[in-house]
Amino acid sequence: MQEEKLLFSNCTIVNEELFFVETQHGLPAKINPGNGEVSYCGVMENFILKAGDSLYDIRTIGNRIYALEISGGNVICFDLENLRCQYIPLNCSYRRWGNFVGFEYYDSCIYIFPRYENKVCIMNVNTNEMAEIVGYFEGIEDLQCSCRVGDEVWLIPNAVNVIGCYNLSNGKIEVYKLNKKIENGIYAVYIKGSIYILNSFGIIYIWNIHDMELSETTVLETEHLNEKSMSRMVYAGNKLIILPSLAEDIKILDLLTGRAEVYHDYPEDFFYYDIEGWSKYYGLCEDDNFYYFAMRKENYLLKICKQDGRLLWVKPHIPAPGDRKKVQDPLRKIKLKRLFELGERFFLEAEADMEDFLEKVQQGEYVIEETNIGEGIFKKIKDME
Repeated sequence: MQEEKLLFSNCTIVNEELFFVETQHGLPAKINPGNGEVSYCGVMENFILKAGDSLYDIRTIGNRIYALEISGGNVICFDLENLRCQYIPLNCSYRRWGNFVGFEYYDSCIYIFPRYENKVCIMNVNTNEMAEIVGYFEGIEDLQCSCRVGDEVWLIPNAVNVIGCYNLSNGKIEVYKLNKKIENGIYAVYIKGSIYILNSFGIIYIWNIHDMELSETTVLETEHLNEKSMSRMVYAGNKLIILPSLAEDIKILDLLTGRAEVYHDYPEDFFYYDIEGWSKYYGLCEDDNFYYFAMRKENYLLKICKQDGRLLWVKPHIPAPGDRKKVQDPLRKIKLKRLFELGERFFLEAEADMEDFLEKVQQGEYVIEETNIGEGIFKKIKDME
């Protein structure tokens, strides 16, 4: 019997557990990163079930959780204490995914850096008011990635040989000329006075903040694929741990010796799910001791020890389907009721996550009598009041 999937693209720490919205059913849940115990959160007021959707980034701020919809449509505010959810409109729906490069918190405000428009979106978490600063980065049309260093956010533009430093305290940006273009930048981390920028094909650019010099290393470019091979990296124990996108291997670069190696010490039953086009690793969060990577395609939770760079694997203990349905079924009813109230009569089966739901729905008042092929389905969901 195939084990049940537990996949999620991003996570944040709440009371020593990882909070996430799981991919299969769109349900908010938590996992204990020590023992792998998974539990579903209760039914949240106003939460919109979006099966198969995911979040670009997610942060814990005070007693609330803030997330960016990957579609760029909203900032989602989760109130776990009162089981409420609020959607704050965000005008960043440029593409189906990949609409952002930065999501930072500073002085009661969230700063959102879109990828495809020259603006910064600023949301006050006390009032949920949203403001925009347009044209802050002169001459730039789109960005590749960003890196937070103290009160500054370093921004790497696309197709130009400059780098920008946005100051969160005063809203000003400094722009520095580079001796070459940074190409295919996918992720960046700060290490001892320098920003290490990972290229999606395994090249690492190094921007020295103090000397204002850019260099690069190609030591990881052992497999130059036409597809994007690398995805994320973290610094731990004087090592860079580089995680794959579509490539197969995790790679470890020792910054003291300059030697790179391929990681092999996986659990015996470890595997990646076959989901075409999805990066193996994407979202992550951290505490004082570990980095935690979201389970985007793998059947284990990966955590990396900051002190020595060890990779540790935690097997998730997924709740029984009955426990999931206690949350899932009420959310389905709420979602379908809302669709009918809005006058919707046609929607995808996956949108309501109805694969085994139709046989269990009772009769009610919602129905369209002049149906033909779909008449049987609508009769089963007429009680969505």
